[in-house]
Amino acid sequence: MHTYLFLICNSSKALVYSAHEKYPQKPLSFVIELEHPDSRKKRKDLVTDRPGHFQTSHTARSAYEDHIDPKEREADRFAKEICLYLEEKLSQKTFDHLVLVASIQFFSLLKKHLSTHVANTIIRSIHKDHVHQSEPELRAILNQRE
Repeated sequence: MHTYLFLICNSSKALVYSAHEKYPQKPLSFVIELEHPDSRKKRKDLVTDRPGHFQTSHTARSAYEDHIDPKEREADRFAKEICLYLEEKLSQKTFDHLVLVASIQFFSLLKKHLSTHVANTIIRSIHKDHVHQSEPELRAILNQRE
């Protein structure tokens, strides 16, 4: 019997459920909730200090700018954390197939960090943020045929 892992996530929260069918009719088994509170912080709270300065000419000064948005950096860190979790669970043979539910932006971050082994287990992806749905609502979403 195959085990399906359902990952429902956004940049600050991930819910993991399991079932023995791709379109679950029975309640999903809750596995774990992963959270990344830094993704919920405001940009100004994620930046530790002011940017450095440099002199451009005799009297003019300018500031260095960070090229990566602090919110994006935190979302990327959480995506990497989720992918490491999935890699560990796959190596423990906890699941055979993976269904990903995430917004298209967060899905692209996940894909960047997924190992080939985990990526090969993905059988379906839904590109919407459904983290705040109840378990019966999630099951209804998962049961919608492609």
